[in-house]
Amino acid sequence: MPLPLIAIYLVGAVSITVLATFWADICEWFAERASPWLEAHVPSLAPHIKKAFIFIDDKVMVPVRRAIKRAWAVVRQHLLESTVTYFKQGGEWVRRIDSYLQEKLGPRAKVIKRTEESTVDWDELPESVRAAAMSRKKSVPIDFVKTRDAELHAMELS
Repeated sequence: MPLPLIAIYLVGAVSITVLATFWADICEWFAERASPWLEAHVPSLAPHIKKAFIFIDDKVMVPVRRAIKRAWAVVRQHLLESTVTYFKQGGEWVRRIDSYLQEKLGPRAKVIKRTEESTVDWDELPESVRAAAMSRKKSVPIDFVKTRDAELHAMELS
């Protein structure tokens, strides 16, 4: 696949994920702030925009959130644990991802440990890691599986 198509795919995937994550907040903002303003200032346009939000929710966001949940359920069957640890090595920040995966499902399934390391620029570190670094913590572990499970649970509640 050509590089521009990969870049477009990645930007689209990230955009959809961000939109799915914050969709409930966007709808709440629309209902509480934008909708009353539209009804007061552009009443002829308000019902059409409300219908557009309802359409987007029913036809796009609900299926996307369901697809994300289904995909994560498949991943969780094989991903037993995954921890992302940020630490400083020399003058650089390093991200180490330790994951434990099951190749196949079943009682005699082989568990594989996979470790990946890469350097990370300061501005690419998560906010919580930068805050911990300012408090002179030497390393910051993040339970990736627990974090994603919590995000998906929050999606269900919204």
